[in-house]
Amino acid sequence: MQMWTVAACAAFSLTAGTVLGLSQTGSFTVSDSIQMTHFNDPTRNTANPPAWKISPDGANVLLVTTRGIVAEDEVESTLWILDLRAVSKFLEERDSRTPPSPKEIVRAKGQLRANQGDSNGALITDCQWSSDSTAIYMLMEKQGGRRELDRVNVFTGREERMSPEDSNVDNYEVDSRGVLYSAARFRPTSLDPEVIESVRDHSLDELLRPLPSLSKKTLFRADLSGVRSISPAPVFSSGNSFFLSPDGTRVVALVPVEKTPTLWKAYLPAFPEVPLYRPENSRFPVTEYEVVDLRTNSRRPLLGSPSGVQGGYPDQTQVVWSSHGDHILVTNTFLPFEHLAPEEQEARRRPCAVAHISMDDGSASCIVFERSTKAHESDDSWAVSNVKFGGTDHDVVIGLSWRGRHKTECYSVTDDVWAQDASPSCGSPSPMTSQHTVPTRVRLELRQSLDEPPRLWAEDLANSRRLQIWDPNPQIAGKSSGTTSIYRWVDKDGREWTGGLVLPSNYVKGTRYPLVVQTHGFRASEFLVDGPWSTAMAARPLAAAGFVVLQIPDNREQTETLEEAKIHVDGYGAAIDQLASSGIVDPKRVGIIGFSRTCWYVEESLLESPRRFAAAVLADGYDASYLQYVFQRPDVSTFEPERYYGGKPVGRALETWIKEAPDFRLSAIETPLRIQAIGSFSLLTEWEIYASLRIQDKPVDFLYLPLGQHVLQNPMELMASEQGDVDWFRFWLKDEEDPASTKRPQYDRWEGLRKETAKTKEVRSH
Repeated sequence: MQMWTVAACAAFSLTAGTVLGLSQTGSFTVSDSIQMTHFNDPTRNTANPPAWKISPDGANVLLVTTRGIVAEDEVESTLWILDLRAVSKFLEERDSRTPPSPKEIVRAKGQLRANQGDSNGALITDCQWSSDSTAIYMLMEKQGGRRELDRVNVFTGREERMSPEDSNVDNYEVDSRGVLYSAARFRPTSLDPEVIESVRDHSLDELLRPLPSLSKKTLFRADLSGVRSISPAPVFSSGNSFFLSPDGTRVVALVPVEKTPTLWKAYLPAFPEVPLYRPENSRFPVTEYEVVDLRTNSRRPLLGSPSGVQGGYPDQTQVVWSSHGDHILVTNTFLPFEHLAPEEQEARRRPCAVAHISMDDGSASCIVFERSTKAHESDDSWAVSNVKFGGTDHDVVIGLSWRGRHKTECYSVTDDVWAQDASPSCGSPSPMTSQHTVPTRVRLELRQSLDEPPRLWAEDLANSRRLQIWDPNPQIAGKSSGTTSIYRWVDKDGREWTGGLVLPSNYVKGTRYPLVVQTHGFRASEFLVDGPWSTAMAARPLAAAGFVVLQIPDNREQTETLEEAKIHVDGYGAAIDQLASSGIVDPKRVGIIGFSRTCWYVEESLLESPRRFAAAVLADGYDASYLQYVFQRPDVSTFEPERYYGGKPVGRALETWIKEAPDFRLSAIETPLRIQAIGSFSLLTEWEIYASLRIQDKPVDFLYLPLGQHVLQNPMELMASEQGDVDWFRFWLKDEEDPASTKRPQYDRWEGLRKETAKTKEVRSH
């Protein structure tokens, strides 16, 4: 490992990893990034995703991978199984040269339109083994974003559809009687999926088209007798919304509350402005857990108190049944507090992160209360990512995570009091297979680093021998893509920042390179390809094109105050100044990318220091502006800007809005700006800054992705977003153009912006 020392006011380390591969067979491009194979979480739980799921008999694990196919503008997801007995044998036989390969079971191709919570989504999700380990159930995305429930035999490869063709399935559970699932009638969108590279020749009217209305979801049972709905039919929220008992007779479901009890006003939401008491027929109702008896089709409240989901708490929503079905663990819920002592009432005003409930008498106790909110964060902030019973119904194992940190805690109960077990063995990783099934205990792991893509490794727990099993991306091994290191700096207020610095592969010390700052997160333990998100980010392709790239995390000190944006403005500026003073970058050739919430920070940076940045990108973002507030009100509670500016934008508070809100100060922006809007609402909210800069004859370009998701997934949308940004920064920071004839209209437009800008500046100077 190599080490550089960067000279500044103090000493800062710049530690680089190894270059990808020893040979160079071309530069790493956006197309290479899109066509990489990524490991997906087969359970669609993004809190701390495993890359596999073990079969009940311990003989196989299933894996799901996804890659993009640029030429076809499609995503390809593959379901694999890996024979753990073969892995065990490979680890035992030290002369083995060829590791066992995963076996392809199902391959699906298409476009990702169903909502994905993270970059690199999959067409195949929510995989479950059958109890006899002979089949795998899964949700398979079809055209337009419809998900159907499928079953595949792992020996014959025979697939069968388990849900009606016009239904969109979002959740299911398998038991000995069949399958229970929730679904809604699918209504495809009528929007044109075409990517609009520039909106300069379009009116807002012709760009906006209606989106389909949402259907209510119903619970269905599929078995040998056919498919039937469960009546009365609960209406479920998104994500995991129901949880089946081991004997298949009862379901705990997360359902909306039609009429909120007045008593619920006493519960404390994460944000005081968003109460858990909602008016009747609210567009965004509060939810609670209910018990549905599938034998009688009756339903009753589980606790008679709200869940913490709409309260703004970050704990995962889960219900875990004990093996006999007489106890359950429930996460992220409030507990009833009537008829309790005052101190217990006060404690129960906050949500319980993990509750233990007896299904016989309904008694409930809180094992762990919530430890964090999005509004208030500390060093001891943790959110529940998973929970399970331990050796008995009165032992519980809780998985916690926060901002890349993970830990496990164990609890047991004595005389109705839960206490933490501090044993070192608590949470120890379990073997991937049973000793009764596989001679050698095997554990799988994904290994990766900032400069090394994920690869599947296996460990023999008997002798700690570790070997690589599978590299799904041999095609990028020789690509020239730069080197990545941890980079540290301090802002003017003494805050310490840590990011990822990508240097070009041909980096020469003493040469000043153009810099692109990427915002909104940094994951030091993961392969840095695009950035923490796929939308607008292109770290490795930019480095391959001769840029230095700095990936900057978010600071959570003053979340949801005006200081939140100022802190980031200072952090970005301090990093740029340090890199410039160290001779690494040219301070006159700096670009910056804002995505989602960091669009606010980037916009404020452009307003505060109009000449610091030579080019910028804002992608599908929030910026605390007047029009964003107006477009959401009155149906949605958008109290955040009201806190910033002292009230609603009327009367005296309007003066503060005009003084502080970024959209009223756009005359200060001088930086060439590329705006990306994703979906019709984003088009509306991004139109204000675009129209204002157009009116002022300032350089602005606008990309519109009508059917894209906030975190882009499909190849052509990713190419338009990421490759467009690479071209944008090459044009403004390096005065370079891609010679491809298909890009000529793009460069004609940008050269026009450059000429218009120069002419406008000349007129204003006189």
